Amino acid sequence: MADEADVADGSVVVLGGHASECGAGGGDGVNSSSASASAPRSPQNELISEGLSASAVGSMFMTYKLDQVYVMDASVYMGLQALMVEEPGAFVSVLRTLGNQSELLAREVYAFYRHHDLAVALLKVLMAEAVATTASAGTLFRSNTIVTKLVRNFMKDAGQSYLRTIIVPLIEELRASDMPLEVDPNRLDADDDLEAHWQNLHVVMAKTIAVLLTSGNTIPHSMKRVFSELRALVGSAWPDDEHVQTTAVGGFFFLRFVNPAMLTPAVMGLDEINHPSPSQRRAQTLVTKTLQNLSNMVMFGKKEPYMDRMNSLIEEQMPYMGEFLDSISSELAASNERTFPLPVVPGIDASVGRTLAHIHTFLDRASDALQTLAGALSDSESDASRDAASGVSLDFVNRLAEVVGEISGVRDTTVAAAEEAGLAPTTSESDASSLSQMMNRLAAGAVFYKYKMSKKLFTNSRQKRHVSVDLDEGEIVVKEVGSKKHADRNRIPVTALEAVVAGFHTKVFLKHGKEELEHLCFSLVTESRTLDLECSSESERDAWVEAFAALRATYAAMMTCDGDNEADE
Repeated sequence: MADEADVADGSVVVLGGHASECGAGGGDGVNSSSASASAPRSPQNELISEGLSASAVGSMFMTYKLDQVYVMDASVYMGLQALMVEEPGAFVSVLRTLGNQSELLAREVYAFYRHHDLAVALLKVLMAEAVATTASAGTLFRSNTIVTKLVRNFMKDAGQSYLRTIIVPLIEELRASDMPLEVDPNRLDADDDLEAHWQNLHVVMAKTIAVLLTSGNTIPHSMKRVFSELRALVGSAWPDDEHVQTTAVGGFFFLRFVNPAMLTPAVMGLDEINHPSPSQRRAQTLVTKTLQNLSNMVMFGKKEPYMDRMNSLIEEQMPYMGEFLDSISSELAASNERTFPLPVVPGIDASVGRTLAHIHTFLDRASDALQTLAGALSDSESDASRDAASGVSLDFVNRLAEVVGEISGVRDTTVAAAEEAGLAPTTSESDASSLSQMMNRLAAGAVFYKYKMSKKLFTNSRQKRHVSVDLDEGEIVVKEVGSKKHADRNRIPVTALEAVVAGFHTKVFLKHGKEELEHLCFSLVTESRTLDLECSSESERDAWVEAFAALRATYAAMMTCDGDNEADE
């Protein structure tokens, strides 16, 4: 979303499009459903390369879902922000009760709390609620809910330096060695040497465990704060279990962090790791199985009897694993910093408006379910019983429903006014040939008048510039007419494009634009700058706005594909 200072109040930005089922993901932009139909041609997009046919590469079934999100002025979301900051546990409990456990929603909710430096505070609240409502420590954070997805988002975000310093080298070394590690007799060929495979697996596991158990100093402080809080919570909840603190931290660290990174690196943001071969993936699976059992302080048994020869190594390493898990969760044991108080956020940053818009859209679509939840809570016998059963109070649900309704009312009024004035962006589908024509137009480019900000009102603020798009590099290129040179400053990544706005809405146009030329002008808006252009005719302006909007949606779809395809192992 454009910065509030760069786009005039009252403007409406439409975001839309994300993947469902499997395949490609879509991102922000107008006409995003049509934009996802084909991506710009480039060497990286060609299926036939170096003698490989399309059939050799394989095929993929893809389902695309159009989603439309209206992003209003940031001040519209003040009420929603206040509720999310004041009662994060209640807010997440409502989302869990409403039944939406999508990765997209979890990412937006986490992004909000991270933006306000409340990520650790959020985890503290969620852990306290999870411990209070879980009967057995062995099932803590094991279900696949929005709570566990928020935990994974935190671990993925906070632990990036650890993943790249410790985990990536382990994965690369494991793959490079290419030693046969399969020890399941049902998976072996007749000429495979099971004994040699076991020796290989023992060597790999011994080295992997040694690296991990000496990596405590590289674990980020924010993660250790969370582990310390978890340790204190489970110790209080299950005081008779002498191992509960160690195994709870082990489950958190390995189940939700190390093992997902080892098994599916892209899920944890390690996109530089190539997709594994079947044998490499199986090797990674055997390694993570062993690490999980070791962190849980349990031996292999009837479930996987072929792994029982690994039990000797697990038993040998258990004391050292216990010391490691205790060390990474005891750093703040003597500290009084236990409450992680939630700060008061008096205003709202325009840059988080898009995130709140996505969250509001989900809540708006679930408004009937919100009312049903409120009805169920009001029918409970007492405040205490309904609060204990749901983890959220009737008062909170009613306040949330009221805030969501107010935002929806403002949105509907604003969109209706925009449609009446002919300003609302279209979301109708265009076919692939139309998209191809737009991409060809962008690649060829054209000459525009480019406006620039000047301190003096009457200086020449418009100059001719050639603007095009380098589809291979994914960059908008601006250069002087007739020149083949351009500075880095004049290359704008398409992925940085946050809005395509027709008319005068930026600070540059509001200061230097002439009213009689407004119908010829449009702006490309990023977080740090705007590119303000004047066309030769209104029809040309409309064609360029449509083309850049389609470009933005297409690249957003390409960027978010992997994220929307994440799968829990």
